[in-house]
Amino acid sequence: FRKKPLLIFVGAILITAIFYFLFLSTIFQITEIEVRGTNLQDPEPIQQAAENFLSSQKRFFLTQNNFFLLSGEQLEDVLQKEFVAEDILVRKRPFRKIIIDVVEKSGKITWISNGNHYYLDDEGNALEFVRITNIRLQSADSESTDTSEGEETVTAPEVLIDDSLLDKTLPQVIDDSMTAVAVGDKVLTQSMVRFILSLHQQIFKKTGVDV
Repeated sequence: FRKKPLLIFVGAILITAIFYFLFLSTIFQITEIEVRGTNLQDPEPIQQAAENFLSSQKRFFLTQNNFFLLSGEQLEDVLQKEFVAEDILVRKRPFRKIIIDVVEKSGKITWISNGNHYYLDDEGNALEFVRITNIRLQSADSESTDTSEGEETVTAPEVLIDDSLLDKTLPQVIDDSMTAVAVGDKVLTQSMVRFILSLHQQIFKKTGVDV
């Protein structure tokens, strides 16, 4: 019977050591966060949001900045609420790294405002600015203007529009109000997006023309 307290003491020491080794030591502390799949948005804010989650969110009274304590599902939910994405998946890689796979939303509508082109997702958010390049070419045509010293010939430049980056299969909507738009802005309601897509589909079925 005298050995029993000693065994209990040794067992408690062993359990404490194991607990410290697994959950409190820096051996299993997450030190690397890799964000993949972000072509339309900056991965740095996603990485920063993940770091904030790891240092502030607790599980079993301990922060989740630990390989065993981290709940990938909770982190996914937080990132999904904060960032526009089709899906976000968090994967743990032994024993100090996590990989955040981002499946970005695709454009459903091309929104044109003040000469600028943007892709909108199915919820009406501006996903991406589409660069349309105006290339000035020297035209063979010329215009004549009268000056005090006589007639001067001015060659009018020809403008070639390069819209090769534009997805022409999407319906295009022109905003006559020319309201400024930034990526991430809420441009249309979800119901309006659905109406435009439905109308575009009906017109295409009847005429075969994209509008």
